[in-house]
Amino acid sequence: MHKYLDELEKKIGKTPSGKFLFNKYYSIKDLYWAVLYTTAFGILAGLGNVFPELQANLSKILYVFAQGFLNNTYLAFFINIVYARIINFLSNKKYLKLYGNILWALVQLMFYTWHSMLGTENPFQAVLLPAIAALLITNYHINSIKINSKI
Repeated sequence: MHKYLDELEKKIGKTPSGKFLFNKYYSIKDLYWAVLYTTAFGILAGLGNVFPELQANLSKILYVFAQGFLNNTYLAFFINIVYARIINFLSNKKYLKLYGNILWALVQLMFYTWHSMLGTENPFQAVLLPAIAALLITNYHINSIKINSKI
């Protein structure tokens, strides 16, 4: 996937809008990974909202799913583009997997702290499933970088 994204960025990067969109600060790979992270976490948030409603009211399932998905997505995209940028920035480091997993742990600690400060009834339960998904996606991201760059 990274080879395709590199080719696409070379084609788009020559246009004026491409030079504006993809510069030294972020690339099309960062955008791709941010969309992947955001979509996965949005779906998890939507499903998390749906499960309590399954027993109560089946007619509200789509509404509740959409509410969870959209409430997560609008802020998560901005967080995830920075997260993806950091992982891609670390791609030339020798200990990419270690640094990436330390970053994952710090971000999960931040989310746990955020839920605690908001007064979530059970902050550990609120961040457990997204944390597992984030660990899987982060390591998939790292492995795809390693495969393409032959670290």
